[in-house]
Amino acid sequence: MAKWCFATFIRLTLISFSVQNALETGSKKLFVDSVAIPPSIICTRIQPLSAKQMRFCEDKPGTMVSISQGYDLGVEECKYQFRNKRWNCSLLGEERPFGQRAVPGTKEAAFTHAIISAGIVQAVTLACTQNPTGCGCDRNKDGISREGWKWGGCSVNIGHGLAVAKEFLNANDAVRSDIALMNRHNNEVGREVIRNNLDLSCKCHGPSGSCNTKTCWKSVPSFRMVGEKLRALYESRQATVKVVAAMKKSKGGQVPAYIVVKGTNKVVKPNSSANLVYLDNSPSYCNKIKSLKVPGTVGRVCSRTPESAEDVSCEVMCCGRGYSVREQIKEWKCHCKFHWCCRVECAKCSKKLMVHTCQ
Repeated sequence: MAKWCFATFIRLTLISFSVQNALETGSKKLFVDSVAIPPSIICTRIQPLSAKQMRFCEDKPGTMVSISQGYDLGVEECKYQFRNKRWNCSLLGEERPFGQRAVPGTKEAAFTHAIISAGIVQAVTLACTQNPTGCGCDRNKDGISREGWKWGGCSVNIGHGLAVAKEFLNANDAVRSDIALMNRHNNEVGREVIRNNLDLSCKCHGPSGSCNTKTCWKSVPSFRMVGEKLRALYESRQATVKVVAAMKKSKGGQVPAYIVVKGTNKVVKPNSSANLVYLDNSPSYCNKIKSLKVPGTVGRVCSRTPESAEDVSCEVMCCGRGYSVREQIKEWKCHCKFHWCCRVECAKCSKKLMVHTCQ
C-alpha cells in the first residue's frame, strides 16, 4: 500500500504547475507560462477536504504548504510516541493525504487530533519567521521586560499559527455533533501545548563576553517535547477524560451544544489546557477489525525479555497468541580508517539477532 507524505504531495503538485508567483502574495491565481491557473485545480487534488477547507485552500494556497508540513510533522511524531504500542499510528496518513486512521471517538483519535493540530501550529508559525513580507515576526514583543532584558530578534508569530490551525482544522467538523465537539476540543489542546511552552532564547551583548545588555525572543518548542507532553496527557487517567454531549433545543430538535465530563454530579467542562477528551472506550487493537480499519498486531515485532520501559513484551503485544522467532544478521561498516590521501577503508561488522514477531 502506497504511503502518502502530505507535504511532498502538495509541493510536487505546486511544482508540477511551475508556479512563478509567490504564493503568499494574496493572489487568487497561480501563473504557469503566463497562463492563469485557479488554485481550485490544485485543491481538488487534496482529498478529503470539507467544503470549508476547500474554500480555505482556494483563498490561501500558499498556506497549504505549511499546513501539509505540519500534518506530516504530527503524523511522524504520533508514530514515534506509539511505536511500541498495539495502536501505533501506522495507518495515519495512508491512502489519502488527510486520511484519519484512528477509531473515531476514542482516546487514540483524541491524541491524533491534538498532535496534528500542534504540528500545524508549529509549521505555520515557523513559516512566518522565514517570510518577512508575509506574517513575519511578533511585533508586539518590544521594549524592556520586568527582568530588565530587551525584546529583540524575531519572536515567533504564534498568534498567526494558532489562528490558521484553528480555522483549517475546525472547518473539517462543521456539522454539530458529539464527535465534532470532541475533535474541536482536542484540536485546541494541541494548540495550547504549543502556546504554553514557547521557549525564551536570549543573547548577551557587551565587551569581552560580558552581559551588560541582553536581548531575548520567543521561539517554538522542540516538537519531540510537544509529543511527550501530549502522550503524558493521553496516558494519565486524570488528564484524559470521558465526556458526553450536553444537548440544547433547536428548530430541528435536540442538538449537541457542548461537552461535559461523564460520571460527575455537577456540570464540569473539560479544560482545554489539561484534558484530552474521548467519547468511547478503545478496542484492544489485538485483532484486525476491518470495519474500523484496525490492523491488529499479527506480524508486529516484540521483545521476549524487555530491557527498558519503552520495550513492549511479546505477551502484551501478541495478546496471548504467541510469537515466532527468526534469526537475522545485522551488518554495518566499522573500524573505519582514513588513508592519506584520500580514501577511507572500513571493515564489515555483523551481529546475530533473534527477532520475535507476533503470530
